[in-house]
Amino acid sequence: MALPTEQDNQLEPTSGRPLFPPLPPERSMPINPVERENLMHKPLAERASELLDSTVREAEKLYDEARTRAFDLMDTTRREAERLYDEARIRATEGYERWSEKAQDATDQTRHVARYLRNEYPLQLIGVLAGAAFVVGMSLRIWRSKA
Repeated sequence: MALPTEQDNQLEPTSGRPLFPPLPPERSMPINPVERENLMHKPLAERASELLDSTVREAEKLYDEARTRAFDLMDTTRREAERLYDEARIRATEGYERWSEKAQDATDQTRHVARYLRNEYPLQLIGVLAGAAFVVGMSLRIWRSKA
C-alpha cells in the first residue's frame, strides 16, 4: 500500500469526494494539416468569400440568439408585471373589504348604543342633545360676530 502523496490530498477535499478540475473554455477544433494545405491552395478571393460566409452565418446565429433572448425577457417581464398587478389588485380588494367591515361594525355599534340610550335614559339623552345644540349655536354666533 502506497502512502498518500501531496497531489492526492489536493484532489480529494476533506469531505472525501474527488475534486474535478474545471473544464477548459470551449473552442473550435484546430484545422488538420491536410485541410490547412487545401485551404492555402485556394485563391484568396475564394478564401475571403468562405470566411465572409462563415462570419455572416455566425452573425445571423448570434442575432437570432439575441432576438430569442430579448423576446424571452419581454415575455418574462410581461408575466411578472401581470402577476404583480393581480397581487396588488387582490390586496387592495382585501383591504377595502376589511375597511368596509370595520366601518359597518362601527355603524352597528353606534346604532346599538343610541338605541340603548334612547330606551334606558330618554330624558338624559334629550338633555345632552339640547346642551350640545346650545353649545354649537353659541359657537356659531361667536364665530359669525368675529367675521
